Amino acid sequence: MSPSSNTLKGAIKTLSILLAAGTLIILASYGAIHAAKRLWMRISSTQTRTWNIIIEQRKNEFSAQSWLDPRPLNVLAGDSHVEFGNWYQDCHGEFAIRNCGLASAGIENVADLLSALKEPRIENLLLLCGINNLGREETLSQCLDKYAHLLDQARALAPQKIIAVSVMPLRQSFADSRSREINARVREFNTLLKVLCGQRGILYLDVTAILADTNGGLIEKFTEDGLHLNPKGYARITPKICKALSRN
Repeated sequence: MSPSSNTLKGAIKTLSILLAAGTLIILASYGAIHAAKRLWMRISSTQTRTWNIIIEQRKNEFSAQSWLDPRPLNVLAGDSHVEFGNWYQDCHGEFAIRNCGLASAGIENVADLLSALKEPRIENLLLLCGINNLGREETLSQCLDKYAHLLDQARALAPQKIIAVSVMPLRQSFADSRSREINARVREFNTLLKVLCGQRGILYLDVTAILADTNGGLIEKFTEDGLHLNPKGYARITPKICKALSRN
């Protein structure tokens, strides 16, 4: 057998080994990807179950507890912007306020929570939510449909007045295209929400103008993490909200 023939056979054998190794690597990677996908599905499923438990716990609280303050009741419902606010103190005890906010709640979650509320004498029902839906890239149409359902649920509680607060923007920068995109959607949604409120006879309360900078982002001094208001941020919007609660 000639040397060139032996060389060719050796090259073919080496190539076969490399192909086999490559195939094993690809199969292993494929298996790892699917294993990762299965793990993510299990994590997501666990998170969903945990969130559902949280929602049910809050609904049980709302249905089991009645507010004891004899004054006309003001219910504030929404996401973390509501839950983290110290509304009673910031309004100087002027109103009986029940904080029904829940961090991470979407518009549909707020409607679900309100369905469990058993209060026969609500004077004002204030709604502040939507950023979580817009941040999840739900369409404007989907968000608006959910808000329309939320307004229906709010009316079912027969408050004297319903107040829908504009969705607040995020802090943004030129380097963060994601925040700019979300804020553009926030502006579009608020325009649609204002129209919806006008059609439904709902008071629309715009707080964006007093929170946003010239580019439409949340002013730096009003937030620590770019999303949630800090004490300065709450101090900025509370007078406007208190005024809306007291308006005839």
